[in-house]
Amino acid sequence: MKRVGTVHRKTAETNIRLRIDLDGRGKAKIATGIRFFDHMLDLVARHGAFDLTIEAKGDLDVDQHHTVEDVGIALGEAVAQAIGNKKGILRAGYFLMPMDETLAAAAVDLSGRPHCVVNAKIKAERVGNFRWSWWKIFSEDLQRRREPTCICGACMGGRRIIKWRHSLRRLRGHCDLRWRGTSG
Repeated sequence: MKRVGTVHRKTAETNIRLRIDLDGRGKAKIATGIRFFDHMLDLVARHGAFDLTIEAKGDLDVDQHHTVEDVGIALGEAVAQAIGNKKGILRAGYFLMPMDETLAAAAVDLSGRPHCVVNAKIKAERVGNFRWSWWKIFSEDLQRRREPTCICGACMGGRRIIKWRHSLRRLRGHCDLRWRGTSG
């Protein structure tokens, strides 16, 4: 069974085409117009070992918020499509990832009761022109459309750029939906 999700989301502010293959190889083709966001989504796909294609056009001349938010919504919808009835995957899991002097953690339960907690002590408001608050919005919208009860993440130690990268790579933990051969 091929586990692929495809979404076209068009609003007054954005036009997004997104495809995810949960059984891919970590290949990504990302074009949101927000270079740091593209880079981080590329890392999420690579570390999650799924293929991800995103083409997003947004009102970036106004703000990045709508693009980031709508990519989160579209990705959540595509993942929900790809996992379908959830047969063959584990319902709950967790992931820890150390890198340099930083540790990131994520925990997920695909219960059908969406809730998102982003707990990362990052002092910097921005990396380049990308705001930390937009990442939190992206995470919340991804979860809202995807059914997990909870995503709990924590970044400890380290330099702020490593913390930022870890906060995005945490997605690997809840996107590791490869076939497990058991109903969840």
